Amino acid sequence: MKVETHLPLGKVDPGLRETAQRLDVAGVPESAAMVEEFGFDGLVLTETNEVPFIVMTLAAGTAERLDLTTAVAWLFRGARPSQR
Repeated sequence: MKVETHLPLGKVDPGLRETAQRLDVAGVPESAAMVEEFGFDGLVLTETNEVPFIVMTLAAGTAERLDLTTAVAWLFRGARPSQR
């Protein structure tokens, strides 16, 4: 069984409410290393206020074995499919 966690560490709400602690983007490399040290298999990043791919890149710089995934990734912000 794989066990994953989400940043910021300690967030248990699946995105329904604003977290008390905002994600510190500058601290992502340190947080990713800590997640790996705690023994987690993966780190899940969501698209809320930060672009998840940038945060994922920061995490990848220090994580050697974590699976890095996105929970939500919108490709076209504000764009709507054309109606035919």
